[in-house]
Amino acid sequence: MEQQCLQPVTIAVAVITLAIVPLHLFGMINLFVKINSNLQNETLKIQNARRMRFQSPLINNDENESFV
Repeated sequence: MEQQCLQPVTIAVAVITLAIVPLHLFGMINLFVKINSNLQNETLKIQNARRMRFQSPLINNDENESFV
């Protein structure tokens, strides 16, 4: 009985693997690209906020000194 089931099971596993691996590959690429773009946007927001935070005291200092 086991020998008779072995070949159809092997064929089914091979077909399922051949069908799932490309889907998994494209799904993971899509996921990584989406996560990367979200992280890139967050990184840019953080960099801009940090730049503005460090520049604003300098800008305020220059304005205060010009009035004194």
